[in-house]
Amino acid sequence: MSTSDFPRWKKLRDYNFTGSPENVVLIKKHKSASSSLIQVIRNFIKWRGVQNERPLFSSLGGCYPAKWDPRCRKVPHPDRVTSFFYHHRFNPIVQKEMAAHGTVFISSIREPYSQFLSTFNFFYFRNETNRCNTECLGEPFKTFFNGENGHKPDELFDILEKKFSHDIPWSFRSSNYQSFELGYENGDDADEFINQTAKHIDFMIVTEYINESLVLLADFLNMPLELAFFITRKNATDYPKPILSETQQKVFDKFFAVDKKLYDFYNAEILRKIEEFGKDRMELALRQFKEIQRMCTEDFRKCQIGTAHHRTKLNEARKKFGGEVLSAKELVRIMEENGGYCATGAQQSIREGRRVPNCLSSDDFSYEDD
Repeated sequence: MSTSDFPRWKKLRDYNFTGSPENVVLIKKHKSASSSLIQVIRNFIKWRGVQNERPLFSSLGGCYPAKWDPRCRKVPHPDRVTSFFYHHRFNPIVQKEMAAHGTVFISSIREPYSQFLSTFNFFYFRNETNRCNTECLGEPFKTFFNGENGHKPDELFDILEKKFSHDIPWSFRSSNYQSFELGYENGDDADEFINQTAKHIDFMIVTEYINESLVLLADFLNMPLELAFFITRKNATDYPKPILSETQQKVFDKFFAVDKKLYDFYNAEILRKIEEFGKDRMELALRQFKEIQRMCTEDFRKCQIGTAHHRTKLNEARKKFGGEVLSAKELVRIMEENGGYCATGAQQSIREGRRVPNCLSSDDFSYEDD
């Protein structure tokens, strides 16, 4: 197939989207190909013409790291949850009950040690503070290493058993992090958690099979394969990736046991779905997909999505949006109570009653006393 007739961007408007979900919620997990996946979901939402809800606290929504809390929504917002793709911690029962008709839930999962290395690199080696610091860079690794810089990721597993405590803010980044973001609570039965996750999440991307996953996602969403492209903008390959010693591996396996079990489940699931899709069919789709990726990477302007369905309907819906403004101090209190205390940045400004940094919108918060 030549580049002249594929992708067929002009035909997207005529695509039969009646079998496509009306709304998509992406449980955007950290360091699990979320930057790539968010581009795909954004393409779908724009093409489908559905309402997208924005996060409340920079890139974080739902009072993260608390489980998604309906009080923690940007205003105005619809009564029902429609579509959003910000970082949040999955709260399946609440989110499913509040979801608008036709909403599907999507997330991604990554091989646990690979995900840990990326997490450590992102949060520990970028431990500088800034005016917002909404993700509390440095933590919990800076605390574990007594404020010291320069440690390698494998060294964490020499001290983690002695240093770890659920009372240390952001400690969830060093123990079953992916499961935590999908709603796992310490002490939950792992098998039951995995069963419930499979029940509530409609499609799981496996990053080690990212291209195959996106082909399958396009099929699941009944969207043109042309919309599954993503542009890789980040190059985070140059960070330490040490091989763990036998002793370190045992510690890692202890602290990431649920993540490993969850990953094994979804790795088997994606292989099963690839087989069901068909070998020849997948090979053809992958060739087409790689051509889309090549073309969009060379010239992103060729791949801009301009089609949106139901736009008039959405404009009418916006007039009915409402919602109460959350106290900024209440937001910070909820975050702190759920392991998300940060001594610096926006949280510090809010606790001290100072002006919200311009990385946040003060229109979303109230400074009335609780």
